[in-house]
Amino acid sequence: ICDYLDQEIYEYEKQHPGIKIQREIADAGGSQQEQNAQIDRFVSLGYDLLLVNIVDRTNATVIIDRAAEADIPVVFFNREPVREDILRWDKVYYEGSDARQSALLQSDIIADTFENAPEQIDRNGDGVIEFAMLEGEFNHQDTLIRSEWVLKGLKERGIETRKVVNATANWERGQADVLVKQWLEEYGEEIELIIC
Repeated sequence: ICDYLDQEIYEYEKQHPGIKIQREIADAGGSQQEQNAQIDRFVSLGYDLLLVNIVDRTNATVIIDRAAEADIPVVFFNREPVREDILRWDKVYYEGSDARQSALLQSDIIADTFENAPEQIDRNGDGVIEFAMLEGEFNHQDTLIRSEWVLKGLKERGIETRKVVNATANWERGQADVLVKQWLEEYGEEIELIIC
């Protein structure tokens, strides 16, 4: 996201000579209290826009109220605040993907493969997809929605599934690698598909 943002800033400044965009990134380290303090600092420095990957999506009120007091628009991304908080002020926005749609697209890919070449997934031939679920972040609303709806999508397509194991890797490739290796050692051929 930071690299993309930097590229967009570079392109904008190139197209608009004389305009210089200053951006600052802060990591709250998983602490909503730290993030609130960072927002206070950015507001006191007079920034024109706040882009926030909120730590606790149910605790956006403090950030929104602080931004509203200073009349600084706030764009939340990655974690969508609860609807009531987004509606608190007309300069609050959320930018993110539709987790349900993503899950249904994923379920369609799995179902199409299962229907057209079942042996590629159903290695034991029992008509059931035995799967492992590797999730992004514990209790992240998009993770929960995708995990729920990929299975609903498969069920809607008439495909029976059985969960063998699941875990969260916090969107860390290293954690995911360790988990998958452990699963393959422990469950071996029992896992026919990893839904991630």
